[in-house]
Amino acid sequence: MKYVVALLLCAGWWGRPLPAAAQQDSTLAFKAALLPAPNGALLVFTNQQQSFSIRVVSPNVEPMAEPGFMRVNGQILQAVILPAPLAPTQQQVGDERAKQLLIAYKEHESQYIRHDLKAPIRNELVSFLHLNNRLFMLWTYDMPATNKQIGQQQYLVSLCFNQALILNCPVERKASASASRQLLTTIGQTLKINNEASNLEQLYYQLNPTKKK
Repeated sequence: MKYVVALLLCAGWWGRPLPAAAQQDSTLAFKAALLPAPNGALLVFTNQQQSFSIRVVSPNVEPMAEPGFMRVNGQILQAVILPAPLAPTQQQVGDERAKQLLIAYKEHESQYIRHDLKAPIRNELVSFLHLNNRLFMLWTYDMPATNKQIGQQQYLVSLCFNQALILNCPVERKASASASRQLLTTIGQTLKINNEASNLEQLYYQLNPTKKK
C-alpha cells in the first residue's frame, strides 16, 4: 500500500450554514492522506490552497476498514475533520472565540449521542490546553456499562483554517485511559499548519526515499 487517500465531506454542526463561498469553491474542499513515514505515519489534510498535518509516531500504524480510523500500537484512533464557520483563509482565531466554537461542537455531538443514539453521557470532563502554541479542547466521558467493549471516549479537538481537526480514542475496557490520553496529546503536539497546499505524491517520496516512482 502506497498511501491511503480519502475525500472528507462532512455536514455542518455549528448551528448555522457554512459561508456560500466555502460551499461552492471546490478548491477549498480538503482531502486526507495517511502516508507511511519513518517511525510511524503522517496524516495530511490538504486542499488546493492550504494544508495541515499530524504525525503518528509508533512502530505499528495500520489503517482500518472504516474511513478515518487506524490502529496505533493496538489503540484505536479516529482522525477526521468537520467544517467550521470561519473564513476559509483564517489560520487561527483568538482563544475565546476558539473555545466558543469547540464547545459548540461538543454540545452538538452530545445532543446527537443523547437524543439520536439514545445513549447516556457519564462523568463528562472538558478542559482546554495549549499544545505547540495551539488551543485544543480535551473532552472525555464514560460509556454505559452495557457497552462491554468500550469504557470511555476521549476527544482532542482543534481549529485549523475553517476546519475542526477531531482526534478520538475509543478506550477499550481492557486498555489504559491515561495511555490513550498520552497518545492524543503527543499527536496534537505535532500539528503543523501551512498556508500552501501539500503535494501528496512529492511528500510520499520525501518520507520514503527508497521507494521507486
